Amino acid sequence: MNLQERLLLSRLLIKDTASKYDPKQTNILWSGGKDSTVLLHLIRKTLHKVPFHVVRVDTGIDFPEVYQFVERITKEWNLTLDTIQLLSPQEKKDIASVKDEEEVRKYIRIKRDGAVKKFIKESRITASFSGIRWYENFHNIQHFWGEYLGINMVYPILHWTHNDIMEYTRLYKVPRVSLYEEGYTHLDSMWFSYAKKTTEKKI
Repeated sequence: MNLQERLLLSRLLIKDTASKYDPKQTNILWSGGKDSTVLLHLIRKTLHKVPFHVVRVDTGIDFPEVYQFVERITKEWNLTLDTIQLLSPQEKKDIASVKDEEEVRKYIRIKRDGAVKKFIKESRITASFSGIRWYENFHNIQHFWGEYLGINMVYPILHWTHNDIMEYTRLYKVPRVSLYEEGYTHLDSMWFSYAKKTTEKKI
């Protein structure tokens, strides 16, 4: 399956979702990373606007470049952005002293899951778009996003590969955080992100 074929499926899913759910009760989860930004761009291109609220979880320990990018794109694309503040100043101090990176990741993941669930319940959200892809987020797909949140999760780029993301970004000149040009492939936070080459295979 080439990119154009994947795009057709993605756009059909986006249009179908937009026709079924109230835009006021639908949102898009956006981290500022390359995958969720491609999804945001694709929704905007398909629907000619972004009619849904965009939700971002702010850990408070993201790279400055990520915050700058989010602010710029929010203005340029006229997004309605809801930000979930995840960590208190004291929590940031506490986890800064933790040496075990996996322990920090687990703590943040648990906090994120609970915060997103609370936000969705309070906002009465019925459907949510996510930029999760099959290759790198199987755990999230299997155990969290659908069943845990109790809403209809929509994954327009689930079937995309890393190469598809990169090709789409080049073809449509999708902006992205400058750190990717320095070799970063994941921007989890400035405390434990690192540059590494993808091992995904093009299919």
